[in-house]
Amino acid sequence: MNKLLILIFFLLNCSYGFCQWEPVFHREGSPSFKELFFFNQDTGFIITYNSLIITYDGGNNWEEQFMDNVYFQFADVVSDSSAVICCNYEFDSLFVTTNRGITWIKYPTNVESLLPLTDIDYISLHKSVAITDDAPIYVFQGNYPYGTLSSFSLIEATGVTSVITMVNEDTGYVCGEIIGWDNIGTVYKTTNGGYSWFSNDDMYGPTYFMQFTDSNTGFGWGYDGFCSTTNGGLNWSFHEINIGIVYKYRYEGIQYFINNLSGFLFVSDILFDDSSLRSLAKTNDGGLNWYRTDFSLSDIDFGYRDIYCLDDDTCFILTTNTIYKSVNASAPDLTINILNENLISLHLFPNPATSILNLQLSLKENTYTIQTFNLVGELMPVNFKNNEADISHLPPGIYFTEVITEKGRAVQKWVKM
Repeated sequence: MNKLLILIFFLLNCSYGFCQWEPVFHREGSPSFKELFFFNQDTGFIITYNSLIITYDGGNNWEEQFMDNVYFQFADVVSDSSAVICCNYEFDSLFVTTNRGITWIKYPTNVESLLPLTDIDYISLHKSVAITDDAPIYVFQGNYPYGTLSSFSLIEATGVTSVITMVNEDTGYVCGEIIGWDNIGTVYKTTNGGYSWFSNDDMYGPTYFMQFTDSNTGFGWGYDGFCSTTNGGLNWSFHEINIGIVYKYRYEGIQYFINNLSGFLFVSDILFDDSSLRSLAKTNDGGLNWYRTDFSLSDIDFGYRDIYCLDDDTCFILTTNTIYKSVNASAPDLTINILNENLISLHLFPNPATSILNLQLSLKENTYTIQTFNLVGELMPVNFKNNEADISHLPPGIYFTEVITEKGRAVQKWVKM
């Protein structure tokens, strides 16, 4: 018991801290959350299909504003005070703010005949570049706040396009399963503002997602997993996401890089017992090495939507109906061996949890003890049967579950909501 209390005190006060993802906004029902944006450290907004959810205090408090006759699909912050959201149901109007979301003004789009658009990137209030499913690329440029169609270009495409991203006024990228249906991600690049595009045999990389942190460094994911480039998308390298999980199938999802080195990636694993495990992985070296953070979905959420970081530690995660905030988002998943011998692989999920807590434990020993304590070290009535425990009777708070074997002990922190 004394060892556990000392460990708890250390974990709560250690130099890097233990990551605490706090739910700061939750609401039931539809529409689900879609994307998250910030103008600065204080002011940000979330779009759903028919509402805006805005914060003015760094994401601690949020207010939802519903809007009529809208169908929001795309948004971009183009300056520290301006943003664009597209569009309404007819796709003939978009919404612009120049005062950090205090007011939004409706303007015509002139794109209703180009449906369906797959993605739009707003370079500024005067210019945007858009793609459709079958790869025509449209450049819109003109008077404030949104130009008419000034050019379009066709890339050689027999498949589908997924994402367009412009690094600056001139340089941008499109990725997707563009050439055929052969499960290969292809990248096209422009250096003249979207008016012409090129690719080559080495530009195979991301299929579903792509992000550039500068004109040379980019990250993405596709059929072959996570990939990166350091030469402006001309070559891509694929990297294994090794976070200590033995899996049968893996699906990599939403990613967010703060800079050229630091980034996050959501990973979904199907284990060999056909159970599923979803993780938030973190890298500090541009994707060469990864570790699991302590975030996992609670049982009030159904999927990840977005992640956004103000800096390396202050981050927000958007799920279907909940906003989580952390001021120590880089902290690793807590699995610690007190006796400093062979590490016990322990994972508790969902975390936070409300009624049921699941346990994933990798042990060769058949004899072990599981105990759960509250924050002051009191033993709690939590019984795991078939790796599942009913925690509905526990009051909300912070708890620690300890696994003891002949070779050591492992402790993981979790939160009851």
